[in-house]
Amino acid sequence: MWLKLSAPYRSPVIDLKPYTHALLAYLGSDRLVWGSDWPWTRHEQKHTYAETLKWLSSWVADPAEAFRVLEESPKALYRLS
Repeated sequence: MWLKLSAPYRSPVIDLKPYTHALLAYLGSDRLVWGSDWPWTRHEQKHTYAETLKWLSSWVADPAEAFRVLEESPKALYRLS
């Protein structure tokens, strides 16, 4: 199973960090991928790309795990390596 981390503004839960930590513990960072969720349908004027990266850094603080979510996991998912 793969899961995309994105779009906290679409969730009724205010702080997704505890849920992300639970997903990291259960699935591991090798099964999580990050997505900006662009073009932010119905939210175009509310978010920036830089803001989406801040969401990820607040959810996945460990640089090694963040690298897996940003680089290694997508390569594995899409069979690019």
